[in-house]
Amino acid sequence: MVAFLLLLLLLVSAVSGDEDSFIGVNIGTDISDMPSPTEVVAILKAQGIRHVRLYHADRAILLALANTGIRVTVPVPNDQLLGIGQSNATAAIWVARNIVSLAPATNITAIAVGSEVLNALPNAGPILVSALKFIHSALVSSNLDRSYLMLNVYPYYDYMQSNGKIPLDYALFRPLPPNKEAVDANTLLHYTNVFDAVVDAAYFAMSYLNFTDIPLVVMESGWPSKGDSSEPDAIVDNANTYNSNLIKLVLNKTGTPKHPRIAVSTYIDELYNEDLRTGSDPEKNWGLFDANGIPVYTMHLTGAGEVDCSPLLRGHPCYDTDNVVSHSAYAFNTYCQRMAKYPGTCDLKGVASIATTDPMQVMVRVDFLEELISVLTTSKYIEKTGSLSPLEHSQLSSGLYSLDLFEDLNLNKDDILSLLLFNGSPSFHGRWDRSHLHFSSPVREAVAEA
Repeated sequence: MVAFLLLLLLLVSAVSGDEDSFIGVNIGTDISDMPSPTEVVAILKAQGIRHVRLYHADRAILLALANTGIRVTVPVPNDQLLGIGQSNATAAIWVARNIVSLAPATNITAIAVGSEVLNALPNAGPILVSALKFIHSALVSSNLDRSYLMLNVYPYYDYMQSNGKIPLDYALFRPLPPNKEAVDANTLLHYTNVFDAVVDAAYFAMSYLNFTDIPLVVMESGWPSKGDSSEPDAIVDNANTYNSNLIKLVLNKTGTPKHPRIAVSTYIDELYNEDLRTGSDPEKNWGLFDANGIPVYTMHLTGAGEVDCSPLLRGHPCYDTDNVVSHSAYAFNTYCQRMAKYPGTCDLKGVASIATTDPMQVMVRVDFLEELISVLTTSKYIEKTGSLSPLEHSQLSSGLYSLDLFEDLNLNKDDILSLLLFNGSPSFHGRWDRSHLHFSSPVREAVAEA
């Protein structure tokens, strides 16, 4: 309970607020190969992330976020609290430099005054309170004022420190039988997950102190995807399960047992794995992406990164040809485009490759590509030119082909169209006659002998 109270003291003075619940993400910069500010903004846009909290007031990132509409929480670093907490003027200068000078182009919606201050500096309570007051005063002077309560909720740590008393399923939002639910002895409210229990503990503490009209936001929550032998439940599957279920809880506006249907907006910790963080492996592996922008696991914060595959359904424009290769190519390309070609999102860890040749230069339509393959593997063209190696011939026969292969065969669009027509392709029946045949030299010779 002590650790929870320490986190509960994180307050924020907000420039503006949102009425609807949202999922945001934290961004740390303790990364040996930190993406550029432009790359950071690109992945936020591609994933549809509209709320971020920076761990460091990185001016380059703040400038890159200008005119994007993305709502930003800016931190007052712990190492600046002493100066700000001792001087109203210092607080005013900080607000002028880090908030006023950037707004409204950069949509700064909150200031996080410190982070886990009392965990790092147990005797810093008076300075923290003074810093809060001075920052608030500076915001009021700038006509920027609104307050709400900020806390961190980490069921992972509660689970790890419970000595087996908290079931893993209870921490991961997995369904529990009624007899396994936690029941509050005072209120008789039933709890199915740790997250709700911690949030309601904050609500009850606020009520006890007669603060009932202050909004609450969870600024950090998540689950590590990699751990050492002492933390065996820090794995990809659990991280995916936790964050996916957390997103559903918030966006479905489920609320908590104390406040049903009042969702608590939450920031996931964090966007990138931070390999330079101090501590064990779990401390470095809370991210949704690695530094190259490759997802640690397949999850999209708001669904913006999902691929609409309805055009691949029977009767829709991209159904033909109905095979894994063509359908996968469509899905991969669509995902790459939706991710704004962010580095690492187009090759899918080697499953796909990026083409450097415009497919329109080859004019291979998907509705007769298989037909072309059949023609190439049986026609006199292959026998005449001998252009295919045994491996390439095998690839064609099995349906594994690429644009590079057509280039190796010296095929241009006229060759492809003419080969199909010459072999009686139904795709061109009635559209051309033999007077329209135009072959390049090797193809012309092969067709002449056929």
